[in-house]
Amino acid sequence: MKNRVETILSGIGRTQKVANAYLFLGGDPKNKMDSALAFARALNCESENNPCNACSSCKKAQKGVHPDIIVIEKDKASLKIDQIRQLKEITRYGPAEGRYKVVIVNDADTLTQDASNSFLKALEEPPPNVSFILISNREEGILPTIASRCQKILFKESEISPPSEEINQAFEALKNRPSDFINNSDLLLRFDNAENLLGELFTLFAQARIAGSARTIFSALKNIKKSANKKLALDWMCLKLWKEN
Repeated sequence: MKNRVETILSGIGRTQKVANAYLFLGGDPKNKMDSALAFARALNCESENNPCNACSSCKKAQKGVHPDIIVIEKDKASLKIDQIRQLKEITRYGPAEGRYKVVIVNDADTLTQDASNSFLKALEEPPPNVSFILISNREEGILPTIASRCQKILFKESEISPPSEEINQAFEALKNRPSDFINNSDLLLRFDNAENLLGELFTLFAQARIAGSARTIFSALKNIKKSANKKLALDWMCLKLWKEN
C-alpha cells in the first residue's frame, strides 16, 4: 500500500502536472532521497506503469547515468555558488533525452547566501521541462523567497520504509549469532551500499536499546565514511560484536 507521499508523487507523475520546484521536508533523509529518485524515474519512464524499473530510461536512472537526473551534493560543509552556476548551465536547454530534467539538491539548507541568490534566479526564470527537488531537514535554512516558489512535500517519521527482510536477518544474526560473521564479513559486503546497511543496523540496535552494539556499528560506519578498507572495518565490527555478546 502506498503511503501519503507516494500517493501524492504518483498522482503528479500520472497527470504530468509537474511543478518547477519541490521542497521535501521532514522525516528520514534517506527516505526523502529515495522518493526523489523514484519520482525522477517515474517522470522519465517509458512505460505507463511508472517507474517500471525495466525500460531503458529506468535502467539508466538506476545505474546513475541518466543525463536528465542530476543529484547535487554539498561541497564539504555547504552548497557553493560555483555548483549552482554549473547547475544553471546544465539545465539551460532543458532535458537531453527524457521528458523532464530533474535536479535533486540534497541538503538544500546548506546553500550559501551567494548560492541561494543565484539559485533564486533560476527559479524566477525556469527552464522548460526542468523540475528541481530540494531536500532539507530545516525549512528555516532555506531562503524564504526560494521556499515560497516550491511545492512543499512533508514527510513523516511514520512513513519511513520498514527494514527489508535482508536487513532484519543481518540484525538478528549480528545480535544473536555474531560469531557467524567472524572471518566471513562477505555476508555483509553483499549489500551494494555498506553505509546504508550500517545506518539501518545502527537504528535497529539503538531502538532495541543495545547501546554497546549500536556504538560499535556507528564506529564502523564512521571508519567506512573516512574511506577505510570496507572489509577490514566490517571484520573489526563483527569481532567486537562477538566479544560484546
